[in-house]
Amino acid sequence: MVESFVGTDTYNAGKLCGLNLRDRFPQGGNLILLEEPGNYAVSEGITGFEESIANGGFEVVKRINGSDLAFMNAELERVFSTGKKVDCIMSGNYRMTEQALDYLQSKGNHSVLVYGIGASPRIKSELCDPQSPMIGSGAQSPIIQGKIAVKTAEAILDGGSYEEECYVETFFINRENVEMYGTDGWQ
Repeated sequence: MVESFVGTDTYNAGKLCGLNLRDRFPQGGNLILLEEPGNYAVSEGITGFEESIANGGFEVVKRINGSDLAFMNAELERVFSTGKKVDCIMSGNYRMTEQALDYLQSKGNHSVLVYGIGASPRIKSELCDPQSPMIGSGAQSPIIQGKIAVKTAEAILDGGSYEEECYVETFFINRENVEMYGTDGWQ
């Protein structure tokens, strides 16, 4: 019943975050993964991240289901209360990333690096703040994705040619290039 799928290459978005983390921590480190079992896009992003850091000396301290933000906060509190060193939090979507930032900022913790997928306006604003723990985001363009989806729908309705599967390219936004994307909307 599906003629075409237009989505984001979240695997690559996660991979880009992992490659940046490897550059920052060439000897590895400890991290928390915020994921959402059953959500294909989030799972693909986390897989891309994990595969890009494989054999790099990284240890996953905790995997947390971020589908329930209150549960996620409680789990973050549990991990940090143990005193276990955590170098990085990687999250599978912008909603979990924003919640992780809120948690860390409420604790005054600016030493844990944060990566995520989906560069919301808030996340891009955080990247502009040198005091923020936000380091980078594997970004997607909902605008480009929407344009491709409309062109695909038109082609289907008109009997034209179209791709059955189209994954829109992702890119990495960090402090060095965030000004290019702005902070007042999605790219």
